[in-house]
Amino acid sequence: MSTPSLLNIPYLYKAGTLYSQIPESGAGDFTVSRTTTVANRSTRINKDGLIETVLDNVPRLDYPLGGAVNGCPALLVEPSARNDCFQSQGFSTSPWIAAGVSAVSTALTNSPDGTQNAFDVTISNTGFSNLRQTIACANNTTYTISCFYKNKALTAGQTFEMRYTNENIAPNNLNAIATIDLAAGTASYNLTGTAGTGFSGTATGRVENYGNGWYRISMTFTTGSAGANASGIFRPVVGISIARNFFAWGAQMETSSVPTSYIPTTTAAVTRSGDLISDTTATALIGQTEGTVYLEMQADAAGTGQNFLYVGNNASDSIVIGKSGVNCFFEFRVNGTPLISQNVALSGTVIKGAIAYANGNYAAYANGNLLASGTTSRTPANALTAIAFSNFINLPTINAASAIMRVRAFELHPNRIPNTAAPGVLSLATLTAP
Repeated sequence: MSTPSLLNIPYLYKAGTLYSQIPESGAGDFTVSRTTTVANRSTRINKDGLIETVLDNVPRLDYPLGGAVNGCPALLVEPSARNDCFQSQGFSTSPWIAAGVSAVSTALTNSPDGTQNAFDVTISNTGFSNLRQTIACANNTTYTISCFYKNKALTAGQTFEMRYTNENIAPNNLNAIATIDLAAGTASYNLTGTAGTGFSGTATGRVENYGNGWYRISMTFTTGSAGANASGIFRPVVGISIARNFFAWGAQMETSSVPTSYIPTTTAAVTRSGDLISDTTATALIGQTEGTVYLEMQADAAGTGQNFLYVGNNASDSIVIGKSGVNCFFEFRVNGTPLISQNVALSGTVIKGAIAYANGNYAAYANGNLLASGTTSRTPANALTAIAFSNFINLPTINAASAIMRVRAFELHPNRIPNTAAPGVLSLATLTAP
């Protein structure tokens, strides 16, 4: 059985540090960096299934959605994001404007953060009733809007809408519409405007079940290239000559192709920096001529950007496993040449991946399947010195992530674990078995 030189199952931490289980000396501990423009506004899902704010520079151990403990936490590593929606939890406060809508803070219903601060929303049955806020926007930019909703008295088929409208005249008018059926827990999406130049692509979205009856509904769209997109109107509540009653909380608008973790705001936009988890002095723990790198992670197939486990010194010599676009990406690069460069489709499931190398022999496995193998006479030009969860590393610079990753386990082994082996002997196939 191979003994890891570094083992990290995210669990123990303090501000600025994620502790590794091996080695016990602390040589394998990771430095954690993440800040918010209003201090301590990052969030995670805690063990009770509730949204919880986290202090700056504290690792975010994020539990699966569902309203209660239904699995082990994972280390959440996200890109920078900014919630441009003011008063995200204060729908009765300026700059929100209500027309035919009553939004009343109630002490009767807990929001997804576990406190009684949800809003009881009533849509009248007259005209174009809506709750709205004007937010700056730009051309050729992808945005994601989201809000949390809970059913109160709706039955299946009794829908309402969440909208974004840039209010421009043709040819750059855009209207992104999510039609929400809370009783069914579903939503449909539509993007309208002037064909050709008014908007780009289609509106997409998702429904996430946060437990306790709460859903986060999100919608992603891209503004057009013609005319000006100086501002638009975010409407988390829209009803057209219908009467509806439900709960709402936590509105967000961000420049992103996916909804990131919720960022609470009051009188101004709040920016969360990208998570950066790194150990830049790990030379003694990394096999320089022989070793195995293992990562167990979950990454969203939606959205662009990349986020890797990166082991190496610079782009010349490195071992990479992580998310790249819609794929899980594996790369083994020696002296500037990529010997392995493989993609595995992401589906929201857990990926268990490993890359092993020794004496010019190398292989990559994902979920028990061989991706690539071969031999080489090349050797690293420089010592492998650093480990980071990042979108790129070029020492001394380490960039923060540009995609979402949830890390469940990470191991370094000082030996090359064989591809396959007799029963009871550790192999890459068994190490990465789903």
